[in-house]
Amino acid sequence: MLSRFALYFAVLFVAACTSGNIGLSTISDITDNGEAAVDSRALDPSLEYLRVATQGRVILLVLGYVDHDPQGNVESWYSAKGEVIKLQRGRIVGTVGLATDWREVRLPAIPRWRDIPIDGFDYTRERDEMPGYRFGIRDRVRVRQTKAPDDSTLKKIAPELLTWFEEIVVEPLAKHDIRPGRFAVQSMLDGDTVLYAEQCLTPDLCIAWQKWPAIIVRDAKLSQPTQ
Repeated sequence: MLSRFALYFAVLFVAACTSGNIGLSTISDITDNGEAAVDSRALDPSLEYLRVATQGRVILLVLGYVDHDPQGNVESWYSAKGEVIKLQRGRIVGTVGLATDWREVRLPAIPRWRDIPIDGFDYTRERDEMPGYRFGIRDRVRVRQTKAPDDSTLKKIAPELLTWFEEIVVEPLAKHDIRPGRFAVQSMLDGDTVLYAEQCLTPDLCIAWQKWPAIIVRDAKLSQPTQ
């Protein structure tokens, strides 16, 4: 499947890199028909999809590439018009074609979701941001388990069936205006899978994504927080 779409996505990727900040809201030709049209759209069973909600719009992305990495596979998701979101273990590690892009995010070794300590885990990420040619931006981030929220955009899955984590930028303090990231994780026998997440690249550009269609495999679960 990946080789079948390799050339197509390569063309899209080049277009995205050269077309400027066209914005995620322009991703799909069906977004103007509203959320219901996206959610009811017939899907190609040979493809994997990501449902993305941002800035009042809902669109679908398709998995184009999976790059193997010791810290976790990097998934490259593409829109019909060339925007790209790269995910590694549920975290955004690269974007192309958004109003603000995290062109590359460098992460240290982070424990698997199921191994996050009870009192949380701090790590430092380094990222390159466009526009503005800002390179080597460092954020100290704290990840910890939290209760299932009642205000997510998670669809067709009860939030309490998943285990939730949040990530807060604790340094620099100027990042306090960035909403915490949230990650909904399902524990499976072969590892942990993030089915839904929310991350803000800037205070005005927040992305909520969900693996689509919404499917949960009943398997071993992570323990739920009690407070």
